[in-house]
Amino acid sequence: YRRRLVGAAGGWFCFDVTFFGIAVFLPHIVHDLIDKDDKGEGYLLLNSAVSALINCIAIPAALLSFRLVGDEGLGRKNLQGVSFLFIAVAYAVLALCFSPLRTISATTSVIALFSSLFFCLNFGAGMTTYILPQESFPPEVRASFNGIAAAAGKLGAILGASAFAPTARQYGLGFTFGCCAVSAILGLVVTVVFVDDMRKEEDGAKVLSAPQVQRNL
Repeated sequence: YRRRLVGAAGGWFCFDVTFFGIAVFLPHIVHDLIDKDDKGEGYLLLNSAVSALINCIAIPAALLSFRLVGDEGLGRKNLQGVSFLFIAVAYAVLALCFSPLRTISATTSVIALFSSLFFCLNFGAGMTTYILPQESFPPEVRASFNGIAAAAGKLGAILGASAFAPTARQYGLGFTFGCCAVSAILGLVVTVVFVDDMRKEEDGAKVLSAPQVQRNL
């Protein structure tokens, strides 16, 4: 099950890298967009409202994921792959357009791009990274391997959250968004190469006896 573990853990790691950096620092980015002169309290309510609006995009994305995650015609693997592709495209567009749009003070367009990004982040992979480890392994090893995959995700979250601000200060937000796009592409590659399509298995992963599990390890 090493290959499946790489798929479950690698996909979770890559997703959390792309998610937690922007999730933590979005209010700071919005503040810089709207209140460039740091005028303070007069813009506080507007900053909060814009951040809340962008985050609310997660609701329809999560509802759509909930509808599609049980669609056996699509499958969890394909849903996660499509999600990573959307995330990569959204980050790539931001990487290319953020600085030019900011230069001409096209704040509304930038906010629209961030809203699209948050829709992509909360669609698909935000749910499948929790589900795939559950269905990829038989009961004998499911808890242990799910824990390893979850730990990999938390490492990705730490990396994404801790590296986002220093990278943005050193190289700019455009470069940082580009790095996130690369992480999403890696997540797509890991999903395609290492994640099995569990629609072909009965009841998720095949239930094996303990000796069989040990041999597979």
